[in-house]
Amino acid sequence: MALKEELSGMLVADQKELLQVQEKLNTLNDKLIDLKKSIESTEYLLAHKFGVQESKTDETAQYVMQKKSFKRYFKNSIPNLVYEMLLESKNKPLHKKEIVNRLLLKGKKVENPNSIPTSLGRDERFKNIGSNTFVIVDEVYQKESASS
Repeated sequence: MALKEELSGMLVADQKELLQVQEKLNTLNDKLIDLKKSIESTEYLLAHKFGVQESKTDETAQYVMQKKSFKRYFKNSIPNLVYEMLLESKNKPLHKKEIVNRLLLKGKKVENPNSIPTSLGRDERFKNIGSNTFVIVDEVYQKESASS
């Protein structure tokens, strides 16, 4: 009987520890995604605002950029998805609420809808035409339309 109780106690303790480790892993995955977002945003701004290209000598940055999950994650970033939406709608202005609804329909998780205007406002491809309603900047849209 004592062995059964001891094994039951070990099982409960192991299950509890497993849950704690899973929570830590989820937290680390969230931090990893945030860091990748930060790296991508910084590289984008450096390249597009200041003409600074990614360093070829930084092996860590090269490794991160080559990871398929990283590329797939940022290919589906909110600004890129909104850009695709606006191209599909022939640059018909979209309000933040409509953007959120369409993102959700595409299966994109939107944790903070209020951050969308900020992220689009930082991206030079977009113009806020008022009341959190966005279009693609005319020059960018004309160039993209001509190449289609």
